[in-house]
Amino acid sequence: MSNPVSISLTGTRIIGELSLDDTRVTGEGGWADPRLVFPLQITLNPSPAGASLAVTEVTCSLHLTTPASEQNQLGPAQAVKLMYGFTCRAVSGAPSKGQIQARIALSQALIAQLERRRQQEPEHVFSASLRVQPTVAWLELTGNTTPDEFGEHPFMHQQFGPFSRLAYFWYPQVGDLAVQVPASVWIQQVLPAPDQRPLPSGYSRLL
Repeated sequence: MSNPVSISLTGTRIIGELSLDDTRVTGEGGWADPRLVFPLQITLNPSPAGASLAVTEVTCSLHLTTPASEQNQLGPAQAVKLMYGFTCRAVSGAPSKGQIQARIALSQALIAQLERRRQQEPEHVFSASLRVQPTVAWLELTGNTTPDEFGEHPFMHQQFGPFSRLAYFWYPQVGDLAVQVPASVWIQQVLPAPDQRPLPSGYSRLL
C-alpha cells in the first residue's frame, strides 16, 4: 500500500484514511477503450452509536504533478458510486474497510504522453498523482432495523429492507495520493495481452 492520506471533515476532524496499492494497478479495455484501474482502500474510524458516517461517492482524477489541479489533469474525472448498501460506512467497535476501484479513461494521445514520461523516469517507474474527492454523509436515522430508529412509519413489516435519512457534510477533504507503479508491474499488468491488436509506431504497447 502507498502511504495513506487522511479523510477529514474540516481539516482537523479526521474520520479515516485512504490508500492505494501500487502493485495492483492494472490496465483494461485494450486498444479500443483503454482505462487505468486503481485499487483503493477506504478505512473509516469507529463511530459511536447514532453518529455513523458513510462515504457515498468518490470522484477520482489523474494528474501529472502535485498539487493536483484542473491544469495538470489527465483525462476525465471518474465518479465511483457507493450509495448501494452503504459498503463504506463507519461502525462502532472497530475500523471498517471498503475496497473500491477507480477507472480512469485514456485517449490514444494521453497513452503516448504517459509512456514517454514514464520512459524518462528513473527505473521507468510510472509516477503521477491521484486526486480523490469524497462525498461524506451522516446516517442520521435508519429504519426497518432492530431497533427501528424511525419508530412508526408506512414501511414497517413490509420486507422493503433498511432505509436511512442522510445529512451531507459540506467540506470533506482528502490529500492527493502519490502513484508510483514499478516498471515490472506496469509491463505485466498494464500492458496488453499478446493477442490484442498492436499499437501504431510511437505508442508503445500501453494497455
